[in-house]
Amino acid sequence: MQSGTDASGPAPLVLVCDDTEPIRRLLRINLELAGFAVEEAADGHEAMARLIDPDLPRPAVIVLDSFGARGNQAALRQIPTTQEASVTQTVSFADEWQTIFPL
Repeated sequence: MQSGTDASGPAPLVLVCDDTEPIRRLLRINLELAGFAVEEAADGHEAMARLIDPDLPRPAVIVLDSFGARGNQAALRQIPTTQEASVTQTVSFADEWQTIFPL
Protein backbone atom coordinates (compact mmCIF):
# COMPACT_ATOMS: atom_id res chain seq x y z
CA MET A 1 0.00 0.00 0.00
CA GLN A 2 1.28 3.40 -0.82
CA SER A 3 0.10 6.76 0.15
CA GLY A 4 1.29 9.77 -1.69
CA THR A 5 0.25 13.06 -3.06
CA ASP A 6 -2.52 14.22 -5.33
CA ALA A 7 -3.38 17.54 -6.90
CA SER A 8 -4.13 19.02 -3.47
CA GLY A 9 -0.65 18.28 -2.08
CA PRO A 10 0.91 15.70 0.18
CA ALA A 11 -1.25 13.46 2.33
CA PRO A 12 -1.43 14.40 6.02
CA LEU A 13 1.11 12.41 8.04
CA VAL A 14 0.02 10.17 10.92
CA LEU A 15 2.57 8.73 13.36
CA VAL A 16 1.30 5.44 14.84
CA CYS A 17 3.03 4.39 18.06
CA ASP A 18 2.03 0.95 19.32
CA ASP A 19 4.14 -1.91 20.66
CA THR A 20 1.92 -4.51 18.97
CA GLU A 21 2.93 -4.96 15.33
CA PRO A 22 -0.43 -6.34 14.10
CA ILE A 23 -2.20 -3.31 15.58
CA ARG A 24 0.25 -0.93 13.87
CA ARG A 25 -0.30 -2.79 10.60
CA LEU A 26 -4.10 -2.62 10.96
CA LEU A 27 -3.98 1.11 11.69
CA ARG A 28 -1.55 1.70 8.79
CA ILE A 29 -3.72 -0.13 6.26
CA ASN A 30 -6.89 1.68 7.28
CA LEU A 31 -5.27 5.10 7.51
CA GLU A 32 -3.59 4.69 4.11
CA LEU A 33 -6.90 3.60 2.57
CA ALA A 34 -8.37 6.81 4.00
CA GLY A 35 -5.68 8.85 2.24
CA PHE A 36 -3.15 9.45 5.03
CA ALA A 37 0.61 8.95 4.92
CA VAL A 38 1.67 6.76 7.86
CA GLU A 39 4.88 6.26 9.80
CA GLU A 40 5.24 3.75 12.61
CA ALA A 41 7.05 3.64 15.94
CA ALA A 42 7.22 0.47 18.02
CA ASP A 43 7.48 2.30 21.35
CA GLY A 44 7.56 5.72 22.97
CA HIS A 45 11.33 6.03 22.70
CA GLU A 46 11.24 5.42 18.95
CA ALA A 47 8.37 7.90 18.57
CA MET A 48 10.19 10.59 20.56
CA ALA A 49 13.41 10.10 18.58
CA ARG A 50 11.44 10.46 15.36
CA LEU A 51 9.59 13.55 16.59
CA ILE A 52 12.67 15.47 17.70
CA ASP A 53 14.55 14.83 14.44
CA PRO A 54 14.49 18.22 12.69
CA ASP A 55 15.00 16.60 9.27
CA LEU A 56 11.76 14.60 9.34
CA PRO A 57 8.30 15.96 8.48
CA ARG A 58 5.97 16.79 11.36
CA PRO A 59 2.92 14.55 11.80
CA ALA A 60 -0.53 16.11 11.72
CA VAL A 61 -1.83 13.32 13.98
CA ILE A 62 -0.11 11.12 16.56
CA VAL A 63 -1.80 7.84 17.57
CA LEU A 64 -0.51 6.37 20.85
CA ASP A 65 -1.14 3.00 22.43
CA SER A 66 -2.49 4.03 25.82
CA PHE A 67 -0.62 1.24 27.63
CA GLY A 68 2.69 1.50 25.78
CA ALA A 69 2.73 5.30 25.85
CA ARG A 70 2.16 6.03 29.54
CA GLY A 71 2.93 9.66 30.21
CA ASN A 72 4.10 10.32 26.66
CA GLN A 73 1.15 12.54 25.73
CA ALA A 74 2.28 15.18 28.23
CA ALA A 75 5.88 14.78 27.09
CA LEU A 76 4.82 15.19 23.45
CA ARG A 77 3.39 18.61 24.22
CA GLN A 78 6.84 19.73 25.41
CA ILE A 79 8.26 19.22 21.91
CA PRO A 80 7.58 22.49 20.05
CA THR A 81 7.08 20.79 16.67
CA THR A 82 4.23 18.62 18.01
CA GLN A 83 2.18 21.30 19.74
CA GLU A 84 -0.18 21.62 16.78
CA ALA A 85 -0.57 17.88 16.16
CA SER A 86 -3.73 16.09 17.23
CA VAL A 87 -2.94 13.32 19.70
CA THR A 88 -5.22 10.34 20.22
CA GLN A 89 -4.84 7.18 22.23
CA THR A 90 -5.93 3.66 21.38
CA VAL A 91 -6.28 0.56 23.48
CA SER A 92 -6.25 -3.03 22.31
CA PHE A 93 -6.17 -6.37 23.99
CA ALA A 94 -4.67 -8.51 21.25
CA ASP A 95 -3.57 -11.33 23.55
CA GLU A 96 -7.00 -11.72 25.10
CA TRP A 97 -8.75 -11.49 21.73
CA GLN A 98 -6.46 -14.17 20.31
CA THR A 99 -7.24 -16.37 23.32
CA ILE A 100 -10.98 -16.05 22.75
CA PHE A 101 -10.87 -16.17 18.94
CA PRO A 102 -7.63 -17.88 17.87
CA LEU A 103 -6.58 -17.14 14.30
